[in-house]
Amino acid sequence: MSGKKKIILYVAWGLCAFIIFIYALFPKDKVKAYAQDAFSRAFPEYSLSISGASLSLPLGVTFSDIKVSSAKGMLAASEKLKVSLSPFSLFSGKRVYSLKGSVAQGRVTAKIVRPKNGPPGFWDVSARISGVHAEKMRAFWNMLGGDVSGTLDGSFSFSGQAADWTRQQGEASLSLSNGKFSFLSQFLGVDAIPATRLLLGFSMKDGSVTIKNCTLESSQLKGGLSGGLRLRKPFSSSELDITGTVSATPEFFRKAGARPEMVQFMQSKQRAGGVAFSITGPMATKRIAFK
Repeated sequence: MSGKKKIILYVAWGLCAFIIFIYALFPKDKVKAYAQDAFSRAFPEYSLSISGASLSLPLGVTFSDIKVSSAKGMLAASEKLKVSLSPFSLFSGKRVYSLKGSVAQGRVTAKIVRPKNGPPGFWDVSARISGVHAEKMRAFWNMLGGDVSGTLDGSFSFSGQAADWTRQQGEASLSLSNGKFSFLSQFLGVDAIPATRLLLGFSMKDGSVTIKNCTLESSQLKGGLSGGLRLRKPFSSSELDITGTVSATPEFFRKAGARPEMVQFMQSKQRAGGVAFSITGPMATKRIAFK
């Protein structure tokens, strides 16, 4: 064997031994504890649990079996999330992290930027989700006052102090397809409202969330929302001020045949463009009124 080949073999062996050595010494329990503690400081109303952590070269960590919960139950879960630090950001005035993984059987990717010399706890986040099964996040929807199923896709971005989510600034564009949701369903006399497609866009600034667009398309109902809410802590005390309209299709009337009072009410509103309604008050005790 030539000297050159021996050098290559020695280098390869040394590299493998170094990688095995690094993996063996990786303090996974301390990394898990640090991540959970940092999350608790930033979001004291919620808890984070992580089952496993492993090193992802060159500058990353892969977490497994992650759960975010509130007092009412699990809000979201991820089978695996990889968090990586960009090597180039080590030589700049900011730290740039990337996040890739699975959430509720869908995919999530995100970019997180934290200035070195910026305000403590400041972050700038941009993310995309695709193929997320909304029904896997039941506690999250229950926190909003209903239940949702279907496939969720979209993007969102926000920035501000991580510890004060009520003062974040940002915007989001989301779509729900081939699903159902229970918001307003009891008032319309149906078990759930089908959504062939639900489009939602909103912005967030100075503690207020403003709905930019919200349209529902389905075989039974069509409608839209406008308005927004004023964020408060805890979230259940956030103030709603939303107006909307909903109109029925012939299929709705066929399926609502067993509820003649609802058919009569909806038909009386059809010529005026549908039923107008408002949702006001604190999230936990919101009031829904039809006009």
